[in-house]
Amino acid sequence: MAINDKDYALMTEPAFYASQAHIHNEFQIVRRKILLDFWLDVKRELERTNTSGWKIFMNESAPDGNAKLGFYHPAYSNEAEDLSSCLIIFEKLAGKVLYGLWFNRTEGVQNLDFKAVCEKVTVQLPSWIPGSGSGWFAAIRYTGDDFGMPSGLIKILPINREPIVKQYAEVLRSSLSELESFARENGTILNPKAK
Repeated sequence: MAINDKDYALMTEPAFYASQAHIHNEFQIVRRKILLDFWLDVKRELERTNTSGWKIFMNESAPDGNAKLGFYHPAYSNEAEDLSSCLIIFEKLAGKVLYGLWFNRTEGVQNLDFKAVCEKVTVQLPSWIPGSGSGWFAAIRYTGDDFGMPSGLIKILPINREPIVKQYAEVLRSSLSELESFARENGTILNPKAK
């Protein structure tokens, strides 16, 4: 990657260089706080407007990797901390955000015929991307946002945040009713323990 002489001269001025070094050293800390604050705001908005029997949870330690924010329902799952359940969640909170119907297939739902669930999604939820049958999601949608990129982070800076918080809460809330209908129609499949 090349830099022109004018930019190089500016960036190597001592005062400017010291500011850049400080910003560089603090960037990941600030990035994590922007992400965590945004997702906590989405969680609070969901809690404020939640009228369903579904419970809200979030991996609050850090919104990196495969951190999740979403809903679980006692009728279709175990407690969220245990994650042996069917969840309706946002995932990849620090990257290309996706959401949908998710199963923890290593804890408590090993007997689930996941391929059958994904096939039912194809028929009963045609506007959703069906899971592969070997992953964790039975039904997926992408938000179109990538919070791993500067353009994504700019959207959720505190000054810009309120409308997108409400938008994200509404996306998951509106998905909840559609996915809850699917869960009710397929209760035995979604919770094989409840026989």
